[in-house]
Amino acid sequence: MIAHPLDAVSAAAFLVAAVAAGYVTFRRPAWGVALLLFVTPFAFYHSVGHTTITLPKTVLLGIVVALLLKRVPLQPLWAPRARPLIIGALALVAANALTAIPAIHLDAVLREILKSFEYALVFGCALVATAADSDLRPFRFALLGVVALVSLEALTQEFIGAPSVAVVGGHVVQRIAGPLEGPNQLAGYLGLALPVLLALALLARDRLALGVYMLAFLTIVLTLSRAGIASTLASTGLVLVMARRANMRLAVVAVLGACATGLAGLAAVGALNRILSAEEVSNPDLATRSQLWGAALTLWKRSPLLGVGAGNYELELPSASLQGVRTHANSLYLQALAEGGVPLLAATLWTVYASIATFAKAGLRDPIIVGIMAASFGFALHQVFDLLVFFPKIGMFWWLLLGLGVGRIVNAREGEARPA
Repeated sequence: MIAHPLDAVSAAAFLVAAVAAGYVTFRRPAWGVALLLFVTPFAFYHSVGHTTITLPKTVLLGIVVALLLKRVPLQPLWAPRARPLIIGALALVAANALTAIPAIHLDAVLREILKSFEYALVFGCALVATAADSDLRPFRFALLGVVALVSLEALTQEFIGAPSVAVVGGHVVQRIAGPLEGPNQLAGYLGLALPVLLALALLARDRLALGVYMLAFLTIVLTLSRAGIASTLASTGLVLVMARRANMRLAVVAVLGACATGLAGLAAVGALNRILSAEEVSNPDLATRSQLWGAALTLWKRSPLLGVGAGNYELELPSASLQGVRTHANSLYLQALAEGGVPLLAATLWTVYASIATFAKAGLRDPIIVGIMAASFGFALHQVFDLLVFFPKIGMFWWLLLGLGVGRIVNAREGEARPA
């Protein structure tokens, strides 16, 4: 996305956003988390020197200041249920920092360190805010509103033109992206939201969530992201297993309705062949996955212990025989291996494991807990084929969901521990 230089008007807008976020959070922490959730896909990029200022960053700053001024208890951060993900978040920061030793491009390393720290901050804020204010309504309003808005903006690109296209059966098909950086990124964002929406629809009998789920499912199908669609189907199956005692008629309606809507959408744009095909789409500016994965292994072999440096993969591709290409590895795990060697891959795998196991071990039928567990499961699968946490709009959303989910687990455990 294009970052415009910061001017007086945009600076004032960022200041208003930070103050508003701080005020809302100080009054009701749950609404602060909801506000961050809502603004995350809409970055409003502006640059100051080599730094980019965005709307989510300024809202996060306001939330941090408000939580500190409000003296919200920080004990939930070291609660037993929070420790695995706290360890994961801090391990990612440390592992990225270690890569400064072999890296050639230190500015890229610094960018990734700050990004991983930002994710850790999002997780911590969402956790303590949710533990302090467990009202689910602000999260529900924000989730339904932002997913509907993102989906509708993306669907309009079928008529006004999308940022990406694919050639299917000899004709060009639009690949919608909405406010995200590309169609695969939109699929990653919606892939996180869809299981939570479905869990709300089934376990909380939320009809509006079911409607937004249908809309978002149509949207993710029209991204033509095969990895995104397949991983979402996997996470949908997990929600159905976890919610098997819920209203099965509603579950059948949800799944069959979503599939029928998606197939109808694909048929309408003539893209069924794209989804059913295993052929890679070649783009001379991006290269194919097989080329990018091979380059990742080549770069890792150059520095197997600490990698070539966080954020350095795209800058070192010419040395791996990919001239004129500047992109990521299209796999979270290979990117971690190439850029950070053993420590970064280990931190990544631990975090992915903790993002699923923390909620699976909770033993709760809370729709948010079930939805976040399924979302993290699908996210882990999707990132075999796409690197998604590289993009803050998706990474912040994931870590916010994790923090909110852990906060609800901490509240539930404290409630069980209180004497009757």
